[in-house]
Amino acid sequence: MSAINGTLYAVFATVGTIATATAATDRICACKSASLNVNMATPDASTKESAGWWEGIAGQKDWSIDFGGVWDEALTATKLSLAEIMALVIAGGAAMKFTFIPAVMGVATPGWKGMGFFTNVKITADMEVPCEFSGSVKGTGALVLFDS
Repeated sequence: MSAINGTLYAVFATVGTIATATAATDRICACKSASLNVNMATPDASTKESAGWWEGIAGQKDWSIDFGGVWDEALTATKLSLAEIMALVIAGGAAMKFTFIPAVMGVATPGWKGMGFFTNVKITADMEVPCEFSGSVKGTGALVLFDS
């Protein structure tokens, strides 16, 4: 079996449209974890003819990304920093392009992209441990296979 190492995947965010190119500097700095979540509602479509069995239909879809890491401002010159993410949330700007892709672009492993908003960004500052952050991306519109 050829397992894919989770370290390969990263979250990138860039101002622009779905067609905007993704650059290495768009990568969220110092992430330790990232999860892409894709959901589809299945409304009940059961009738008397269902003979007691549940029947459903394909309903509305949504997607999100959860991420977390260690706050490290020393690396921010080449990646998207927590301070920049906080500034985007505070400004309440337009939707951004988000990608969940292999950090080394150009590999054959699949990735996905879509427009979304940063949400629920949190900084945890416990005593005598690294300062950590977490947050979410809420997608708006379709999630599609990454091509650039």
